[in-house]
Amino acid sequence: MSNQILTLQEAKTYLRIDHNAEDDYIKSLIITAEEHIKNVTRSSLKVQTRTHVEENPENKVTIPDGNVIGVKKVMAVDDNGIPFQIKAIRNGNEVMHTAPNVPYIEITYDVYDDHIPEPLKQAALLLIAHLYENRGVITDTSANEIPFAFQSLVAPYRKGFF
Repeated sequence: MSNQILTLQEAKTYLRIDHNAEDDYIKSLIITAEEHIKNVTRSSLKVQTRTHVEENPENKVTIPDGNVIGVKKVMAVDDNGIPFQIKAIRNGNEVMHTAPNVPYIEITYDVYDDHIPEPLKQAALLLIAHLYENRGVITDTSANEIPFAFQSLVAPYRKGFF
């Protein structure tokens, strides 16, 4: 799920969920919210894979793109020029790795082609919460509309008119 508008953890934090029993359901809500936002804004929210090379890296490397959504792999090169994959942990756009004293590392990561504005992320969280809380059968007496705030957040990013 690395190439989505939100991570599973971001959605779970917003929903105040601290168990894993509904992770698959929440992942499907993230996909649904992203697709709905794409439809409403008429935007693709495309993902691009990039590479960052750092010479003489410390154990923590900052990727220059601020909107990193996932790290695919981290490779190091030893003193003989032989590449090898290393373990790494990502926190935002910082990557902590386990290769001490290597000449350089190469980080392959995903970012959105265009920066995803914070209001669209907030709109996704609102929609996910709405769908999570209203997942039962909806009838005339229990129907709940999508929060007005969702429309207000995405309207400025809508491309074109009907």
